[in-house]
Amino acid sequence: MRIFNNKFKASLLLGTSALLLAACGNGDSNGAGNETNDTGGELIEVTIPSYKSGQNVGARLFLGQVERFNETYEGQYQLNIEEVPQDAYGELIQQLAQQNSLPVIVHAPGSGSIDNQWFENVVIENNLYHDMSGWLEENPEAEDLILDEFIDFNTTEEGTLVSVPEYRVRSPFLYYNETMYNPDTNIRDMSMEEFSESLGENKIAFMTGENAWTTGLFWSAIIANEPGGADMLLGANAGEFTELDDPIIVESIDKLKTFMQEHGASNTLGAIFADAANAFMSENAAVIPNGPWMTVDFEEESSDKWSNDFHGSDVRGDYFPGNIGLQSYEAYGDWVSANSSEEEIELAEAWFTFLHTSDEIETALLAEGGQAPNFEPSEEYLNQLEEDQILSDIGNATSEETVFVPNILDVLPSSIGDSELSRFLPLLLNEEMTPQEFGEELANRARQAIQ
Repeated sequence: MRIFNNKFKASLLLGTSALLLAACGNGDSNGAGNETNDTGGELIEVTIPSYKSGQNVGARLFLGQVERFNETYEGQYQLNIEEVPQDAYGELIQQLAQQNSLPVIVHAPGSGSIDNQWFENVVIENNLYHDMSGWLEENPEAEDLILDEFIDFNTTEEGTLVSVPEYRVRSPFLYYNETMYNPDTNIRDMSMEEFSESLGENKIAFMTGENAWTTGLFWSAIIANEPGGADMLLGANAGEFTELDDPIIVESIDKLKTFMQEHGASNTLGAIFADAANAFMSENAAVIPNGPWMTVDFEEESSDKWSNDFHGSDVRGDYFPGNIGLQSYEAYGDWVSANSSEEEIELAEAWFTFLHTSDEIETALLAEGGQAPNFEPSEEYLNQLEEDQILSDIGNATSEETVFVPNILDVLPSSIGDSELSRFLPLLLNEEMTPQEFGEELANRARQAIQ
């Protein structure tokens, strides 16, 4: 059971523009409004801001879910979406929390620049969330699907459920373009040294901008391949890992530096995720670490993102060298705000119930990948899964020998993962800092961040 500290640490950001504040729509706290439907009852209508819109990678699944929800409950519920850029979403939510005007449904911490520390120190400590334990009890089919580890993490000592726990695990892995790099051995069966040798002149789409996402994933796998490294990651609490000057971590930093110098794509320095993705989908890199949600970019409908003869059908997937997968059960899900009206909470709970129906689970797994251990799939789903080469690769690769460890970006204090890592990586790569200095600098900053 998760224990939260009682210290109020967060400092809410000021100055969010009027455009962002308008994202909740309709002028009231949740953008909700009621009107009479055709049957004489009242339509419950809510507008929420979301970054899973526009060109965001999560938009295809999320907006489809919203459309199907509205069709299923036509005349009863209507969920509307206001588009917000992902890098502005966290600031918007923090501002709305300060104003006691949170939307009824908020995306999970760890996404859209909302970090776990803010969620714990502001939302949980100040009871800004609606307890979802009643919803879970009233939906035994959903409760049977959701993983116990996620339920435990999301449950407070008082027994309240702070967010909707996950029913699936989605480990990031390595995508590779088999027309450029086609190893004789599964990547997961190689050591890091063997993987480096097998790459030859091929490049990896690393990044040093934003939160250094693709680099952080690969670094996590390097750590897990070090003696004692996997145990170190498994023993770390989300947002609290500070031992970056430990010899194990320093050795992993040295190996990461070498990998990035020898195999980093030409645009690595300063690259944000869009640059890393472009390097891979323009055949300037043969490998990219990322999550299963990227599979949508390899479908024909996304061919406008491809260039230089890249084709999505040439992409395969595997776990990291050493048979390493990345997964942490210390994760929050989407949550419901406590300032919402009874009608808005009714809609929100109906929304989450809808997302846990068999059809929607299968749609989500096919669209974004992952595995739902407690879900019994249909034959149609299994047939469709076989048609997706990458998801089939990972499904077939997963075994009892696969070692799952947390992503280093999840266990670092948010300020380190979100900004400090990208600040110091270029200094490491340009030989302006040694791996020891890099680790010590980040360790000091991490310890200051959690004081």
